[in-house]
Amino acid sequence: METMWTLHVENFGRIESADIEVSPLTLFVGDNNSGKSYLLALIYGLMCAENNGILSDLCEDSPEYKVCAECVDSTLCGLDLSADTEENSSYVTYELSFETDIFENLWNRILHEYKTKILRLIFNKVISADEISLKFPQGQRATVWYSISSAVEDDVYATIFEVLQSMIRGVIIDDRVFYFPTARTGFLLTYPALTKDAFSRAYNRTESQNPDLTLTRPCTDFLGHLTTVKKSNAGSQYKSIVRFIENGILHGKIVVSNDLPLPVFSYRPETMKTEIPMFLTSDVIKEMTPLLLALQYQSAEALFIEEPEMNLHPQLQQTMARVLVKLVNAGMPVFAATHSDTILQHINNMVKLSALPKKRQATLKKRFGFDKDDLIPADKISMYQFDLQASGKTAVRKLSCGQYGFEIPTFYAPLEALLRQTQDTEPGAEKYED
Repeated sequence: METMWTLHVENFGRIESADIEVSPLTLFVGDNNSGKSYLLALIYGLMCAENNGILSDLCEDSPEYKVCAECVDSTLCGLDLSADTEENSSYVTYELSFETDIFENLWNRILHEYKTKILRLIFNKVISADEISLKFPQGQRATVWYSISSAVEDDVYATIFEVLQSMIRGVIIDDRVFYFPTARTGFLLTYPALTKDAFSRAYNRTESQNPDLTLTRPCTDFLGHLTTVKKSNAGSQYKSIVRFIENGILHGKIVVSNDLPLPVFSYRPETMKTEIPMFLTSDVIKEMTPLLLALQYQSAEALFIEEPEMNLHPQLQQTMARVLVKLVNAGMPVFAATHSDTILQHINNMVKLSALPKKRQATLKKRFGFDKDDLIPADKISMYQFDLQASGKTAVRKLSCGQYGFEIPTFYAPLEALLRQTQDTEPGAEKYED
């Protein structure tokens, strides 16, 4: 299992207890209103800790910080600076590697001391939680880059800060972590009007906030990302996946105009030369546009998405599942909460296909038109089911993967009930009843 780290929560909102192993593809399934989005938002907030102020206090007076400071100071003092001249020393950067075991204790001290503040920063309201903690794989190391400075004490603090960030997000850049809420279509159409409120929250200008526009941090970040789209920033890292979305889902292109203070988006179908304003496009175009913008113009490095199946026909849901797997295989961590049995069945099929002998793989890939980056092994996936209990609390359990893929009980009962209804309502079905 390619576990990056594990998040533990107790009595977090309505979630009784959960241990979420963060993997390249992390999936949440289960009941509505069971806390899936809460956990997605919490993981997102931790990955963006630098920008949202979660690490504004590193508990410098704590024993945990002092142990980390001694480790960092010892490493910095051990650097060989003899080859650097006084003239260019401030430009020399060193790659440093630290075992995460020591820094894990500091992370958990910060989460314990400031969990109320941290949750308020993410959700813009008080959310209850008895415990939030992190666990990192044994022997894991965090890599940071250190530039020589004259302020040694500041160097220690800054290095600890970077180590804590690296433990959570690796080499991912903070502002390239994207969260797509379920309300993304509405936000896409109204983001110019909502931007003022979003920015005021981002900079804690409480006096200018509209109480009728209270948004969570993931939502304000989503709005902020829309304002920074520039067609001049079009990149090639995900060029093949962008083309796959354009050809397989949009059947056209998203056009960006930067002639006004805020970017304007429109849609050009592949069969037309004219562009359609975004508010006149179909729901599938509006749903897919933010993802396409992030991949094509904003160099996204991590993706959080609520209900990726939103407004998609089952055939397009399967195509969307292919997009998610392709992104994971391109090196992007993907976190998703979904109610789509189509998406999950496709992922199961790709897990089973990846485990087949190469010859059989090649035959089936050719038959169904799959590419190498459509396949995904089970050890890249963590899947969790959220079940509402009679008590009102949510039980979260990790789903296992067998020879037929992941077993997903949340879909079994309703599908079996629907099948029974189908059979019982067939003409002549009464002949077979006792």
